[in-house]
Amino acid sequence: MILLNFSHPLLEAQRRQIETLLPGPLEEVIELRAHFDHEGDFVGEVQALCARVSLPPEAWEGGQVILNLPGYAPAAAIVLAWAHGLMGHFPTIVRWVPLPGTAPQEYWPVELINLQETREQARLRRSQASSIPRL
Repeated sequence: MILLNFSHPLLEAQRRQIETLLPGPLEEVIELRAHFDHEGDFVGEVQALCARVSLPPEAWEGGQVILNLPGYAPAAAIVLAWAHGLMGHFPTIVRWVPLPGTAPQEYWPVELINLQETREQARLRRSQASSIPRL
């Protein structure tokens, strides 16, 4: 598995925790620290960051890539759109929680979320809802 990290650099303990959530080893972490210019072009900035990633199509399409999204929602949405275009499906992402009592605030990876499965569940719900007669 390859982790594209669009957020803060991972601590070694965070990396090990992410590995425990994976079905296999975390082979590589590609650091893509995102600092967005609020006066700039976010799409262009995301494209420039992503241009630094040179993975073969098989890595993208084969589900070998997981994402640690940037914390800023508009940037995260652009990263997801970009990744979906390269993968042909939604990626798996890392979910973080704040660790209580830490100063400065620290975060811990607790879950991998398969966004494609989430999408498929929504599609199923949509199709079930459309088959219910409306009064």
